[in-house]
Amino acid sequence: MAAQIEAIMRDPSLTHDQKLAAVASLRAAKLAEAKAVRARIIAEAKAIAKVRRRMSRPRRGL
Repeated sequence: MAAQIEAIMRDPSLTHDQKLAAVASLRAAKLAEAKAVRARIIAEAKAIAKVRRRMSRPRRGL
């Protein structure tokens, strides 16, 4: 990400405001990606816990 920000800041065709907007959108995309990964990890942990609970229950009717 640092290399992308550096490339944005060195681009002479962008104005200062455009550079700020580009960096902000890059950071927002990075944050959204991190949140998605975190949500996936939490969902996997919940699924594993659900299976463990199901496996530890005694069987009925045997």
